[in-house]
Amino acid sequence: MTQGDDQPFCWYFAFGSNMNSRVLIEQRNISPLEAYPAKLPGHRLVFDHKGYPLVEPGFASITEDADSELWGVLYRLCTHDFKRLHLTESEGYRVKDIQVVTSEGDQVICSTYITQMQVKGLKPSRRYLNLLVEGALENKLPRRYIDTLANTPSVYIPLLSEAAGFLIRASLRYSAKGNVLNLGFTKLGARHDDTDNES
Repeated sequence: MTQGDDQPFCWYFAFGSNMNSRVLIEQRNISPLEAYPAKLPGHRLVFDHKGYPLVEPGFASITEDADSELWGVLYRLCTHDFKRLHLTESEGYRVKDIQVVTSEGDQVICSTYITQMQVKGLKPSRRYLNLLVEGALENKLPRRYIDTLANTPSVYIPLLSEAAGFLIRASLRYSAKGNVLNLGFTKLGARHDDTDNES
């Protein structure tokens, strides 16, 4: 498993809702060529990417933690799909190159998204958290990690949460067609640069 500028594909590590095929394939219109469970040692999952007040407070990102390991899904994507994926991510995320380890022990250099809009103390919505749990189950991540996800505190506001979920799904489908969308609180379109400073 290798990745280089001369390759017609790239490796992408998902740890948030993109682990879920309903999000990645149906809503973002991305068609992975391959998918493998993988972990990122020395990091843990956090929900400190600023979302929408009350209904979708925090989205997933990662932070360094020597005593932890973060699980997710390693996808092989064609470069066209990876460029489309940037359009559907918040501009508050940027792409970072990392090295993950598959469940078979292979070490792979890949790309992932980390936040530039870090706000501590946020919680995910119940809707968003359920997407992560479904994606982890779908890709057969370790049971202990799935249980940790499922027990993460989340927020839910009747009717408003459902409305927010509908708008987010619609915005993903719209941006997956190549449209730039400004949602008011944040614009879609992740940064892809060579900087290494983590938020």
